[in-house]
Amino acid sequence: MGNQAVIFDLYGTLVDNFNKQEYEHNLRKMAKIMRISEEGLIQHWTRIYEQRVLGFYRSPEECIEIICKYLEATPTTSQIEEASRIRRNFVYQSLTPRPDTIYTINRLKSLGLKIGLLSDCSTEIPELWPRTEFYNLFDTTTFSCNEAAKKPMPKIYILTADRLQVAVENCTFVGDGGSLELTGAARIGMQPIRIRTAQELNGAAIQVDPDPWVGTTISKLSELIPLFDQKKPAWASRFSFCFE
Repeated sequence: MGNQAVIFDLYGTLVDNFNKQEYEHNLRKMAKIMRISEEGLIQHWTRIYEQRVLGFYRSPEECIEIICKYLEATPTTSQIEEASRIRRNFVYQSLTPRPDTIYTINRLKSLGLKIGLLSDCSTEIPELWPRTEFYNLFDTTTFSCNEAAKKPMPKIYILTADRLQVAVENCTFVGDGGSLELTGAARIGMQPIRIRTAQELNGAAIQVDPDPWVGTTISKLSELIPLFDQKKPAWASRFSFCFE
């Protein structure tokens, strides 16, 4: 049957990855609000990454409270609420689509492809999702924190494909390669495509468990369109302005 669906990663693919300096600066702001150790918050926030994306903690407030126990700190309820507000605002701002993201997804949908999202993320993402430009754009969305599973676990890819009602071998997975996601997709029979932008190449981005997978690579999302659009006649490339 060939390609019937495209499943996208979120960070580093549809939106920019978190910038390392900005990410750390945001955590320092949170720590200052609560008058706790900045280095301690940064260290422990990173340490509980896996628990956060697996949904062990259901809110920024819960994450902060467990970290404060480790640090033997006792911020007030209002301080925790303010720090959590800062965190949510930071995450919300990060959910800004790259310039060609919405256009590319809509073009792929117009070609009859089903479109899915598969993201390793903490609970802020599904909480904030309805406020973003992405809401209602996908045929299905799978957030690791809601499934107690993360990439590259086979079951989270299979779950997403099942929700799309497409066999895994008829799905293409597009991601920047964090969380060993491309290797995981290939292992169960999906067709991986890596996106690698200047942000990843210059080392400014946060990327957890970078994938050594080597294969088809694009530098911007819109490069997917000609890979899937096989309906144009051979002469169309000479008059591409008529089709774009």
